Amino acid sequence: MPLTSGLPVSRLVTVQVSLTTPAIVAESVNTCLLLGTSEVIDAAQRMRTYANILEVAAQFDSVTEEYQAALTWFSQNPSPHTLHIGRWVREPSPAILIGAPLSPAEQRVSNWTTIADGSLAIVIDGVGPTDVLVMNFTTHTNLNGVASTVTTALQAAGFAATMVWNARMDRFELRTTSTGPTSTISFMTTAAGGTDISAMLKMTMAYEPTAYVVPGMAPETALAAAVEIDGKFSAKWYALVCPSADDEDHQMLAAYCEASDPPHYYGVSTDAEHSLSDMSDIDIGYILARFGFNKTAVMFSRTNHYVIMSYLGRILTTHWGGSNTTITLMYKQAPGVAPENISTQQANTLQRKHVNVFTNYANGARLIQYGTSASGEFTDTIIGADALAIEVQARVFNTLYTAITKVPQTDAGMELLKTSAAAGCAMYVSNGWLATGTWNAQGFGDLSQGDLVPGFYIFTPSMLLQNQADRQARRAPLMQIAAKCAGAIHTADVLIWVNQ
Repeated sequence: MPLTSGLPVSRLVTVQVSLTTPAIVAESVNTCLLLGTSEVIDAAQRMRTYANILEVAAQFDSVTEEYQAALTWFSQNPSPHTLHIGRWVREPSPAILIGAPLSPAEQRVSNWTTIADGSLAIVIDGVGPTDVLVMNFTTHTNLNGVASTVTTALQAAGFAATMVWNARMDRFELRTTSTGPTSTISFMTTAAGGTDISAMLKMTMAYEPTAYVVPGMAPETALAAAVEIDGKFSAKWYALVCPSADDEDHQMLAAYCEASDPPHYYGVSTDAEHSLSDMSDIDIGYILARFGFNKTAVMFSRTNHYVIMSYLGRILTTHWGGSNTTITLMYKQAPGVAPENISTQQANTLQRKHVNVFTNYANGARLIQYGTSASGEFTDTIIGADALAIEVQARVFNTLYTAITKVPQTDAGMELLKTSAAAGCAMYVSNGWLATGTWNAQGFGDLSQGDLVPGFYIFTPSMLLQNQADRQARRAPLMQIAAKCAGAIHTADVLIWVNQ
């Protein structure tokens, strides 16, 4: 028996390597959801993400609201990185069978021209399964012809449905003529005779999940659509715009965004001429201002129905992690939007209603004014506050989440949480959203009204004072943060004394 090379070192020294838990990334407030009504995005998928206008143009016609709004969004400078587009089912929708995408090789018409007896089986609106037979594809020159032949055969078999070739998505789609919640459709199966084409269409259950069924739907409200998408993708989008919403929809969406968690911010475009009238109390600007919504902004334009996309596109490109990167929307540009020629009285009316506008000045300047939410609070303040809260929340969570052992329920443990929160606040001092200033509210801890705050102050009581119930629940004492917003200068007065 051969001798071993020696005893393992682990008899004397043991070393183990454990990877630490990766920290979570704070949710972004630099994202926008455009809630549209076009049928390009179905009710099952609900939302797609686009990196530029080219990607939007590849799927939406230039006359659609999604393309027009995206054009205004991506025209802003600096240009936003992404846009989420969601689907609002405003009208009754059909049931749809979505085929899986076909590869370039699978899209060759020569695959079909050898088939003179194509067949499939399907259930539509509760009827079936029925065999659909004798489909002849031998004379076709493109996939639109294939879809047309399938449609003809389905209708001959008694089905009210239409097959189309969606070249933009490289797939076949089958839609029922009926609409609403009673409209149904199944995956295709193999018929009793003929040459099966269900697999060639990639419309069988074997191709799930890239092939899928969308049930028919009754019309939904804009709010219902937003809630549905929020439930699926809430952490992926911050701002919301719904171009086809009416004033009642706007009120419901604004109220929802005001109360939402994670936070959202709502944008409204209006071309209503009575927005410029002091006598009007029915325009959307007046209505939303009356409710005092902090997380909604309204912008007026006679020529661009999607002007709020430019407004949001500018503030949502803010780099919150940079140095001196925060902005105010006052004085900013709206590329692709025609400036409004309005009188001083009209400008004052819009200001009183907290409605923003891109306008001309007599010195040749063109600028956005006033950069406010419907409540009158400045948009950059509201969005900055949301961004700060999300950053501090993520940092405190990561301290607990990535701890190798535990964060002890002691003053030393609380100091770890305070340090994390302070790092988040310090980032907002660096980016210019917080700054040294006088604390003009009631104080707490060692902070009194009138004290100078160097951007922020954090107070936590001693763990020795914690009540027993909170201690048993392993709940940290309340952490209070005083944060002093840097604000921005929008107007200036200059007095010149001239002495002769």
